[in-house]
Amino acid sequence: MSQVRPRIRQEKTLSERLAEAAREAREQAQLLPDGQLRNVLLEKARQYEAQIPLNTFLGQR
Repeated sequence: MSQVRPRIRQEKTLSERLAEAAREAREQAQLLPDGQLRNVLLEKARQYEAQIPLNTFLGQR
């Protein structure tokens, strides 16, 4: 028989978690000098922020 995976109940919505991840990435990027790692963190923050309206739109359906 297959095992049933325990369900994890999220305390925050996906939009809240994405916003928090974007904020944290931007904060980490501010601590770094200009360079590739900083650009990667800023790009991740932009991607997280772009996903928030998509999640909201899809959640309304």
